Formats: sequence, structure tokens, C-alpha cells
Amino acid sequence: MTLDEIASALKSSDATPMAALRAGVAKTDELAPLIFAIADKLCSGVYLLPEENDLLFYGLHILAAARNPKLFDRVVMIAQRSEEELNQLFPNHIPTSVGRLLLSVWSHDSDALFELIEHGEMIPDTKWALFDVLAGLTFDGRIPRERTIAFLERLEREEAISKRAIPFGGAGKTPSPGLASRNLSRRFTASG
Repeated sequence: MTLDEIASALKSSDATPMAALRAGVAKTDELAPLIFAIADKLCSGVYLLPEENDLLFYGLHILAAARNPKLFDRVVMIAQRSEEELNQLFPNHIPTSVGRLLLSVWSHDSDALFELIEHGEMIPDTKWALFDVLAGLTFDGRIPRERTIAFLERLEREEAISKRAIPFGGAGKTPSPGLASRNLSRRFTASG
């Protein structure tokens, strides 16, 4: 498939365009500028047309599958968008999609993740996705378990989680003070 055929299939499909997704992975160098231009458009506050939205959605996943190193910054920028914009791009699965995309392309040091969790301006669903990324990176050994536990314990002591009302266990569920960090800490200490 040519780049135009791939883009056309990703824009206009009612079902998951499997052939275009496979072909897109083979053409990530050509596809990346197109996807990044649409991501930049979204991040500058421009409302995306449905076909642009579909192309961005599938394109992000193609670039993540290819582990495009420039995708990380775009995904972080997208993660900082409003709930309405994120729901348009990832309907009913914001934390899952953002978490998977970030985990696919994470190549940064752990300090960047801890900084995003603690100080990033994001909606609660997106902030929760960062905790999933933290869990995945800790499980994989890319972040030392002791550092993750210390970070979560500090957040609990400072009540940083409860102040921001990060949902625990899904959208719209607000934890009691410290509940989210205690449960995450238990996951890391119990798996010892």
C-alpha cells in the first residue's frame, strides 16, 4: 500500500483497518510527519475533523508499535489536553490508551515520569494512566521497585494524591485520602 492508500484507509474505515495498520508499520518514517502534524494541530486547540481524528488514533498506535522515538513528546502533549478532546480521540478508554501509548515508547529516565505524576497538568483519567505506566515500568525492572515504593509513600505522606482526587480503579471514582497510594504500595510490596 502507498502512504496515501494507508492514510485513506485509516481515515475512512468503519472497522479496524488491519491491512492499513500492518502496512503503516512498514512505512512509519513516511507516516510519522503526517501523524505529528495532526497531533500538533490537536495540541494547538484546533478541533479535528472525524477523519483526522481516526487517522491520528490509528497513526499513534502504528508509531507506538514501531517504537518511534519522537512519539513520546507528542503523547505527553496529547495527555495534557482537556477531557473533551481526549474523549474525542480515545472514546471511553482514555487511561488505557494513554497508558499503553506511553508504555510503548517510554525511553526516558524515571525522573520524568515521577515529575509528570506529581506536577503534570492532566485530567484525572490521564493522571491515572501515569500510575499504570509506573507500575509497568517497575514490574519490568526499568524503575527500581524501592524507588517506586518510596515515591508512593511520599505522595501518601504529603497527601498529594488525595488533593488532586486521582480516580482509583476507573473514571469518576475518587479515593479516600491515601487509599490509592496505599493500594499501589501494597501491590509493590506484596509482589516482593
